[in-house]
Amino acid sequence: MKKQIRLTLLFVLTVTLLLGVLAAIPFSAFADEDPQDTYTLTVKAVDEAGNLVQKYGEIKVTNGGTSDLSENMYIGSMGTNITLTVKPNEHYTFVGWMDNLESDYMLAVTEEVTLTIGAQDKTYYAVFEPTKYKIYYVGATGTLDEIPAAVQAKYETDPELHPGYLKPKSTIEHKYGTATVLPEAVYTKPLAETQTHTFLKWKAYNPVGLDITLEENTIPATIDTDIYLVPEWEPLQFTVTRIDRIGTPENYEETELGRYEELRNYGASVSGKSFGEVVEYTGYRFNEFNANLYTEAIVELSGAVIYRYYTPCDYLVTFDVNAPVADAVTVRGIEELVATYKKAIPAMITVPKCTGYQFMGYYYVTEENEEIREIRYYDASGRLDEQITAWEIPNAVTLVAKWEIQKHSVVIQVLDQNGKDCRDAVKILINGTESFEPMDYGTQGYVRITVLSGQKRKITKWNGEVIPHTDSATLPFSIEEDDVKITVQLLPVEETPILKADYKNETLSGFLPGTYRIEADGIPMEITVDTDGKIEMTGTARSEVLSISDLFGKTLIIIRPGVEDRTADSDVQELKLQARPAAVPKEKISCLVTETKQSREFSFTVENGSGTVYEIGYTTANQELPKNWTTDMTLTGMEAGKTYTVWLRVRATESAPHGEATRVVNAFEFSHLIDLKPLFFILLFVFILQGAALAFLLIGRNRATMNAVSAPLLAILAIKLIPGGLFPWIVILTIAVVAMQVVLVYLALKSKVVWKKNGDGKKRSEGNGNSSSDSEPFELFGEERKSSNRAEEADRNENQD
Repeated sequence: MKKQIRLTLLFVLTVTLLLGVLAAIPFSAFADEDPQDTYTLTVKAVDEAGNLVQKYGEIKVTNGGTSDLSENMYIGSMGTNITLTVKPNEHYTFVGWMDNLESDYMLAVTEEVTLTIGAQDKTYYAVFEPTKYKIYYVGATGTLDEIPAAVQAKYETDPELHPGYLKPKSTIEHKYGTATVLPEAVYTKPLAETQTHTFLKWKAYNPVGLDITLEENTIPATIDTDIYLVPEWEPLQFTVTRIDRIGTPENYEETELGRYEELRNYGASVSGKSFGEVVEYTGYRFNEFNANLYTEAIVELSGAVIYRYYTPCDYLVTFDVNAPVADAVTVRGIEELVATYKKAIPAMITVPKCTGYQFMGYYYVTEENEEIREIRYYDASGRLDEQITAWEIPNAVTLVAKWEIQKHSVVIQVLDQNGKDCRDAVKILINGTESFEPMDYGTQGYVRITVLSGQKRKITKWNGEVIPHTDSATLPFSIEEDDVKITVQLLPVEETPILKADYKNETLSGFLPGTYRIEADGIPMEITVDTDGKIEMTGTARSEVLSISDLFGKTLIIIRPGVEDRTADSDVQELKLQARPAAVPKEKISCLVTETKQSREFSFTVENGSGTVYEIGYTTANQELPKNWTTDMTLTGMEAGKTYTVWLRVRATESAPHGEATRVVNAFEFSHLIDLKPLFFILLFVFILQGAALAFLLIGRNRATMNAVSAPLLAILAIKLIPGGLFPWIVILTIAVVAMQVVLVYLALKSKVVWKKNGDGKKRSEGNGNSSSDSEPFELFGEERKSSNRAEEADRNENQD
């Protein structure tokens, strides 16, 4: 199949070439063969340049209504009239008939023409040309009548297309099939408008206003309509400068934040809100929604200047107290403030306080190149650092407080009685050293002050407080918020007396006149000594509590007090007082009474008292102790009927005081001052007899006898066991005897017993007429009764009742 197609194409091509060759041969070439009166008429379709353009239209040769033209040639006799008719194809136009392409002469311009064959062969040319269309230039000179309304409207509504002026001749032609390059616009004069634009290209429209696409400012060859050209101008660009300022249009800083420049078309509207990018300046912000913070303008020949106003950012600054001890913060101070970038911040703030620590300021702490950097913003007083003129940190920050522990000194002042410094008289140690360097807050320590050897002085006051006068004192201290200030008073010491006890005269001697403090067993006394330098151990030498004599057997601490703010207490003197001998027991004292008609004489002796010297004395009335004592143990000249109290004690010696006094006789008249033992035994015997009688009446003979036997033994034992003297017991026995007698009388009356003597001289008892005739006499001292047994006696007594 493919082979057949190739053969067919080859045949068609061969025939076509052959016909072309035959057509090119002049008709006269065949004259020799046919020398008759016939000539060849050749008609060719050509363009204005003479080029064969058969496709531009059709040519018909009509001879008597018959179309004889074959392949553009016709053979006919001379004189034959033939009619040539042309029909141009679409997009082409018939121009006219020519017989000579060398001249511009047209035989005819009609599409149909009648020609006569002459005496020779003749060629006629049907001249065609592509259809010509008008290209109208629409400028700013006004409207043209031939411009369609749609194009005119396009022209009028788009001023950017026609800012310039064209020449008056503003129409050219465009031939179909040929691309037409459009010329550039030419201005009649350099008007102001033309300085703002430059010609860019033509915009083409057809009569109904549709766009015609132009490439490289050329009308395409296929355009087959009138064309209306409107020049498209490109606005010239001028520099638009946006200046970024700080503040507002009414109040701004002269210093610019920055500038931004960009070319913009002439006549364009530019705004500071959107022109260029929004530049982020550190510490500033632009509020695009606030129309007061930017300006607008139209681009002119000089360009345009617009402004954008930035406002400084506000940043929150917090203050971190950063206290070493949270609970020690007493004043917190400022906590936060709002700082405006590049603006001044408060020159003074309230600073925090922390007990024991010194505020050093608020710092901004940052890290740069792996190094910590500290910038002080406020000093220790809360004043803005002089290096800080404005807030330069473009973000919220925290300023951190710095502290240093407070250091304080221990300041010691030593003054004498005249208020003068006498520090060289003491040695001062602080925490065991002589260092006086300031110490940290919270340091606990002590100060020890010692009077140097050889200095007869004592420390009497410590910080204004009176202390026991001493030559060495220690004061604990604590470093707090201030320096520790210690004032010490150092006074000369009073002279220490040399004291001696005189036991015989009961005095203390060796005192200097003045007042003394005496203490023993924690009991204080204060005494005043006259110019004789002596005090009595009793009597005037007495405190509100006790006398010196009450302190025998104790060690006295004796101090001569200093004069306030003039002298210090004397050194302590210790004096040991010997104890008083004990009182002699009364039972060891016996008294021998010798009576005369006028008086009695009493001689006292102490049992086992040899080797000890005793002395006695007596008092009358209400005297406490005798004033006069004597070692003569005999009292004479005592008046009868007068009351005396006799005392006995051990006599004082050089080394010991007198003993405790024993009251020998206690305020009784001397008529009773006898040996009390016989009286005691008589009373005791009587009491025993009464007891026996009572027992006989109550419990019978046997027990009564037993009581009578045992009573003397009890009496002897009582004498040995009775504490103290006999006198109280004599009183007791007397009362008992009387009471016993009362009881016996009562019982006798109750039993109606009558004591009578019998004829034999014996006593008997009679009842109330009810007693038996053979009743036995009552034996007081335990004789056996004649009755056979106790039961019978009891029955008989019961019957009598």
